Amino acid sequence: HPDMEIILTAKEMTDEFVSSCVKSGNGRVIDASGRSKRLRDLIQMISCAELLIAGSTGPLHIASALGKRTIGLYCHRNMNCAKHWGALGPLAVNLEVSKAYCDTNCSGDKENCDFEEGISIQSVLDSI
Repeated sequence: HPDMEIILTAKEMTDEFVSSCVKSGNGRVIDASGRSKRLRDLIQMISCAELLIAGSTGPLHIASALGKRTIGLYCHRNMNCAKHWGALGPLAVNLEVSKAYCDTNCSGDKENCDFEEGISIQSVLDSI
């Protein structure tokens, strides 16, 4: 959408990923991963957003508490699932990797999760 900006905040992103996103975003993708030195800085960024999409529960719960639309991405494992960690706000959507995907693509002990390919981009877009 021409009026939409995407702000990347995760410090765990690789330089390749950030560079690829910024290049493909036609000036609408902003790397803010180094800008949030304090929790207060992240909360301020979230407060300005219309929608937060994340696999990290902290930012999701902050956004949900601020009345923002959220899309949470969750693993199927019992200790990581939306049932336990999903955002509860009225504007929250919680997407979870299917059990079948998890059983096929993650390690038997569930310590190694191939989460990234378990939820399609189209599923996220449909939730928006």
